[in-house]
Amino acid sequence: AGAVFGGPMAKQHRMQVVTLGALYCAVAGPFVVAGIGLPSVALGLIVVGTIVTVLLRLRRIAQALGRR
Repeated sequence: AGAVFGGPMAKQHRMQVVTLGALYCAVAGPFVVAGIGLPSVALGLIVVGTIVTVLLRLRRIAQALGRR
């Protein structure tokens, strides 16, 4: 089926979320009070987006293999 790249949380998107989360923590970290912080939200976004990306890629691969 060949390599299938892309999706809503491809590598470049995951790295962008991690970078923005890290920058936020570096700047606002000392001022944030206990609770659910941006790192947890960023991680949740990465997990959900990765699952969607995996499912979309699997569907595209299955479609490509079905055409053969």
